[in-house]
Amino acid sequence: MLHAVSAQFSLICTALCSVKIVPMPKIILYAAVSLDGYLAGPNHELDWLRDDPDYDGYEPFIAGIDTLIMGRRTWDVLAGFGEWPYGERRAYVMSQTLEKIETDLPVTVTKQSPTELIKSLRQDAKDIWLVGGGLLVRSFLAADLIDEMILSTQPVLLGDGLPLFPAGFPQRWFERVRVSHYPKGMVETHWRRSRENGEG
Repeated sequence: MLHAVSAQFSLICTALCSVKIVPMPKIILYAAVSLDGYLAGPNHELDWLRDDPDYDGYEPFIAGIDTLIMGRRTWDVLAGFGEWPYGERRAYVMSQTLEKIETDLPVTVTKQSPTELIKSLRQDAKDIWLVGGGLLVRSFLAADLIDEMILSTQPVLLGDGLPLFPAGFPQRWFERVRVSHYPKGMVETHWRRSRENGEG
């Protein structure tokens, strides 16, 4: 009897060890922000953003991304650039008013809630880039769907603009992963969602 139980246990262990564990894709807010917390000026101005030749964080970040999520206004800004900088990566534009985008790009309009969209995407996605803007970020924070934040803080005060974190979501705790400093004054901070000790 003992031998039979031992053999069965061995078979179960072998089966479990052969199962490939696929890590759950992370939802990462990756954004540049001013010292006073703005994503852009009041009319979506981005002329305050500085290029830093020593910055080396984008390539390793984008290599692990195959899906982008953005709001309607962010899409309008990106569409105005004239060149899609994300290759074959698919993008979802979350909007309740936009019906369809006439484009050959891998861009889809969705009216799903953040929870519904992420549930469908997590079946086959790599990590997911939450591009913005602020209202979309607020909805993802409200649904507790942001796993990590990588924020590049520029050394400038705008005084007014589009906030990265508009008010209206519950308290959320994050733990620091790393801080990187760059010669022109930019500071990049990497944060991971903390749910220890019942933290909200």
